[in-house]
Amino acid sequence: MDDEDELDIRVYIPMLLVILIPISLVRNLKYLVPFSALANIFILVSFIITLYYIFRDNLDVGRKGLEQYVANVEQLPLFFATVIFAMEGIGVVSTFSDIFVSTLSPILSSQKG
Repeated sequence: MDDEDELDIRVYIPMLLVILIPISLVRNLKYLVPFSALANIFILVSFIITLYYIFRDNLDVGRKGLEQYVANVEQLPLFFATVIFAMEGIGVVSTFSDIFVSTLSPILSSQKG
């Protein structure tokens, strides 16, 4: 495939926006459950593909062979920072969701009556 056949990144961004903007406008989270399930399936499939590529060849775990599979000790803080950053995002979203539900419940129930 030539470089001329590939789409420019400026074309991919609007294509994604056409999908992501309507999804982000959904207020009731129960309607996003199918998208969450689909995302979980994609994560599982990518994990299986990753494991396949890791274990398809015999690992050379000799004295010097293991070094190519294990990171240096100096890179451990970067790993933990990345993991904490990802987990922190989940905590922030769930906290905001609880705050919005508890804040909006009395307002919405008073407007119905």
